[in-house]
Formats: sequence, structure tokens, C-alpha cells
Amino acid sequence: MIEEKKNRDMATDAQNADGQQPSAKGGNSNAPSLLHGIVRSLGFMAVLYAVLLVLSAVVTPRNPVVTLGLHFPSQFDYTQLDRNSLDLIFVGDSSAQSSFAPEIIEERTGVHSYNSARPLQKLAESVEIADDTFNYHHTKIVVAETNNFFHRTGIRMVMQDIGRRVCPLLRYHNNWKLIAGGHMNDNPIGLAPHMGYKKKNHVVPYKGGDYMKDKGNKISLTPIAEYYLNDLKKSCEEHGAILVLVSAPNAREFSFARHVELARWAKKNGVKYYDMNMPSSKVGIDWSVDSRDGGTHLNFAGATKASNWLADRLYADFGIGNQPTKEK
Repeated sequence: MIEEKKNRDMATDAQNADGQQPSAKGGNSNAPSLLHGIVRSLGFMAVLYAVLLVLSAVVTPRNPVVTLGLHFPSQFDYTQLDRNSLDLIFVGDSSAQSSFAPEIIEERTGVHSYNSARPLQKLAESVEIADDTFNYHHTKIVVAETNNFFHRTGIRMVMQDIGRRVCPLLRYHNNWKLIAGGHMNDNPIGLAPHMGYKKKNHVVPYKGGDYMKDKGNKISLTPIAEYYLNDLKKSCEEHGAILVLVSAPNAREFSFARHVELARWAKKNGVKYYDMNMPSSKVGIDWSVDSRDGGTHLNFAGATKASNWLADRLYADFGIGNQPTKEK
């Protein structure tokens, strides 16, 4: 009996040992499976990225203004001008586009400029455009209008900026229409009228109060906005250009709190800052006749005043252009 029980126990131990063996083998087999899965995933990502790069190369136009994949392609029309013919470039959103008329500035001081601003242009795009301008022109001054410093400057802007740079397909994806029609290298639009400035004459008065009154509130640039501004300043310095910040007349969006914050950043970083909203600037804007939409954007009469004022200041402070002509 004792011997029989001993034999049964030995058999049981043997079975347990045999049962553990497959488990150990199974545990070892999991590691290669996991590694294989990782390799397959990385391989798929690499192939996908390669395909995106190829497609990006296909849809990216040789001429950046020839594309349906860009919003407001006229902002890149500086590429169509004679090389090294620009003294000044404007970047910013619609506040800049509606305020600065290059033709007026050229008539005033002889400075050749282009307005690369557009509605809803993000700060990251402004920096990209200003930097790209140096590939075509020995630009002396980059004027960055400040309205978009306070709009859409969060992490989403950063991700969109990275996506556009890493994968141009995200920007030019609609160009399959041009490719299919055989018009990829055509330029049906031509050079933008008025050197990028959006000319409008109608009048809608601003009827609000003193928008530059100190209300005691504070506003700050986001760390992301400051990062891009520092990047813009660095790019200008590397190319021998001067960065100038300008707050165009804007009764609906600008405020004294913005002025204080922008003046702080400009002083800290040694950058010239013009605020055309401050009464002391004496731009001469009459909000009853110089706005096209109730105070947000200037009409042509207002833009003429703003452009002449800025041309005079740039000549006085930086010697750019000729002695300003007298107003007719």
C-alpha cells in the first residue's frame, strides 16, 4: 500500500512537471510574438510615411501660388516678383491685409513692399512666410501685425504647423484637380492686385466708445506665441533684416491691455513696436469714415492714412526709402 501510494505520488509529480513545461515554452513564445508585432507596426508606419512623402512630392507645386490646396494663394505672390526686389514684407491676418497698401507706401517713400497677410492667418504661418521670403528677396524689414498674436496660438496651431512642414500632402491635397486637368504648372490667377492689399471703399462707421481706455485688466501672450515670435526675430537677425511689430487700427479687437503686453515683449527683446491705436500716435483715423465694417478693418481711406503714417515712421527710424512726399 505504501509503495503503491509512493508510486502514485511520483506519477503525479511527473504529470505536474510535464504540465509546467508547455507553460514555460508558451511564456517564451510570447516574447517573439510581441517583438514581431512591434516590427510589423513600425514597418507599416514606415511604409505609410514613405507613401505620404511620395504623394506630397506629387502634389507639391513648383510654384507655390499655383494650387487649389492653399487658402489665399496670393499670400505667396512674393515668389512671382523679380528676385531681391522687395524691401519690406507684411505678415498677419486680415487686420494687416486691410491696413497696409504697398502701392501707397511706394508712392510715399519709394519702398517696394508686398502684403502677404490674409484672413485668419495664424502666427505660425506668418513666421513661415516671413522666413520663406528670404529665399527670394533680401528683405530689409519684416512688419508683423500683432492681431494674430492673440488668436489661435495654442497646441493645435503647433500640431498643424508641424503637420504642414513634415507632410506637405496635408496642405496640397486638393491639387489632384490640377494634376488631373494638366494644369499643375499653370498660373491662371496671376499676380495679386495691389500687391496683396485688399482694397475696399465702402464705409461702415465704428460707433463704440474709447476702446483704448485702461480698464485695469491684463492679457498675456501664450508661451507658444512667444516661442514663434522669438523664432521670427531669430530668422530676421540671421538674414540681416529688421523685425518691426505694428498694431494696426482696430477698434473692435484691440485694447490697452494688449498694448501693454506687446510693449513689454518688444522692450524685453529689443524690437521696435508701433501702436497705431494709441491716441499719441496721431495716425488720423476717423472711425466715422475710415472703417469698412464698424471698426475691425480699415477701408481704402483708412489704409491710405495708415500706410503713409507707417512709411514715414520707417523712413524716420530706419532710413528705409526716400524722403516722404507731401500728401496731395
